[in-house]
Amino acid sequence: MGNSIRHSGARKRKILASGILILDDHRMEKKDVLEVVCKHFRENVTIPDDVEVDPLLSMLDQGASSLDVVEITSGVMRELGVKVPRTKLSNLKNVDELVNVLSDAMG
Repeated sequence: MGNSIRHSGARKRKILASGILILDDHRMEKKDVLEVVCKHFRENVTIPDDVEVDPLLSMLDQGASSLDVVEITSGVMRELGVKVPRTKLSNLKNVDELVNVLSDAMG
């Protein structure tokens, strides 16, 4: 597949050799991606305002159900305009690994 770029309407699509699809060309720092993940985590899981999402813990260990994890991941990918194959997401151990996969997908 290679690093091909396809135009679909006004959106640019870049498909990496790994199968990751990037919509639009934009670059975010990992801390920005973490903020988006934390925002979606708080929208889907009830945790006290004074409790931080710990990037080194799994979402399940922080009170998310498996359905919450799917909702969080889907919402983050929609917001970032990134699609990551399920095979890349299925073995993630913690929030930080999710952030790394999403950051890598964005280029």
